[in-house]
Amino acid sequence: MKNYTIYRSRALFSIDYSNISLLAIKILEIFLALINPFDVETRTQLIEVNDIYTLLQVNKINNVDLKRALSEISRIEIKGESIFEVVKLIRVNRKKTIKLVGIIDSGIFFNLKSIGYEKYNFFDVIFMRRKYSLLLLYYCIDNRFRTVWEISIKKLRDSLSLPENTYRKPYDLKRYIINPAVKEIKQYTNYNIIIEDKKSGNCLTDFRFFVEEKIEKKEEEKINKAIEKGYNFEVLFRGVAYFFKKFDTPDEYINSISINWMINNYVFLIELGHRLARRENIDSIRLDWLAALRKESRRIKDEF
Repeated sequence: MKNYTIYRSRALFSIDYSNISLLAIKILEIFLALINPFDVETRTQLIEVNDIYTLLQVNKINNVDLKRALSEISRIEIKGESIFEVVKLIRVNRKKTIKLVGIIDSGIFFNLKSIGYEKYNFFDVIFMRRKYSLLLLYYCIDNRFRTVWEISIKKLRDSLSLPENTYRKPYDLKRYIINPAVKEIKQYTNYNIIIEDKKSGNCLTDFRFFVEEKIEKKEEEKINKAIEKGYNFEVLFRGVAYFFKKFDTPDEYINSISINWMINNYVFLIELGHRLARRENIDSIRLDWLAALRKESRRIKDEF
């Protein structure tokens, strides 16, 4: 497989996954990685089952499970319309092969520029071990442009296609679905996800999300050095706020940094802010500052 970047249309994020297995979802991911979303000639894909074993890092898939997964894929619909013309298990040169033929339809697989899409790495999703870890990742990828946002428990349950009668208690949802999913996403993907509780009195009613792509190793080293030098969260963000015209006087540390450096290193500053906030037990509402920093630095970068 040459293409490791997946282009997922907005329509594909809206699929109801309640009756779709993790295996079926991963086969769909493989199809998305194989097609060219801007070339309808790639809509037919033949995927050898042995290649699926390799990609999923498994020795074998039970034939019953494989056939069930293909049946689930064949029944996927968006707004009442099927997304595949053909889903079948065939033999090609005596090798067990899956044939998938996607429907040529703007807003599902092809011509994505007109309807919106998100890009992510194939290897950020294929190693997920839990279905709801993958679905939470989809939700975060689809909403990452919002930087920081809140969602009610009911809406989050709908986004994860959770059955109505499962994990009805908010703290059970967090313990058995949210926390394991966040842990797995951090382990296998290039994303950092922070989810905070929002309460009304003693009742957990909403979750607050912050999603950021992980920084590179060289940025990690810079962060560790900055923390070793004793940079202070309040000092750091007074300077950042000055840069964005929030305060009247600059901090010496930030004032010594060029504007271009700040623009090009906002991910470093955001992660450094996270680390210092955790170390100093700063109120998590400061995530708003991190989001403002990211949004404003991108805007300024576009203007330069």
